[in-house]
Amino acid sequence: MRSRHLEALAVTAVVTVMGCVTGPMPRSDIAVIESGSVHIDRIDRVLVRPGGPYYASYELRPGGHTLDVTVSWSEGSPMGGGLIGAALRKVHTETRSLCLKARGGRRYKIKNVLRDTRMYVFIIDLSTGEPPLTPCGPDEDDD
Repeated sequence: MRSRHLEALAVTAVVTVMGCVTGPMPRSDIAVIESGSVHIDRIDRVLVRPGGPYYASYELRPGGHTLDVTVSWSEGSPMGGGLIGAALRKVHTETRSLCLKARGGRRYKIKNVLRDTRMYVFIIDLSTGEPPLTPCGPDEDDD
């Protein structure tokens, strides 16, 4: 009897941790976009939370959306000490526009990757870990 109680408790703990890591799936009539390490400034050209937090999430209706985001990164000596290290570090901040054809019941996340000196910003579908097949415009099954 006690082992079943412990087993049930262990399953509950695993499910709870998984829910915290991936987040709950949204309802089928909405999609969720997570900002990742960028700041979402506007959705469909409408200002959202000016000066709001990074790592925010927003509910979207299914369909096409434009996201204006701010991405920041630094380059230079990460190990430089004191004022000299700060002087050698160059900070970049750019606004980028992304588009997404959101599907109901899906969670998306904005990702950014610095390669060489170029910053790439893109959206992934958290159910696949890949960018959406048709991030903008009509799908193959649209008429």
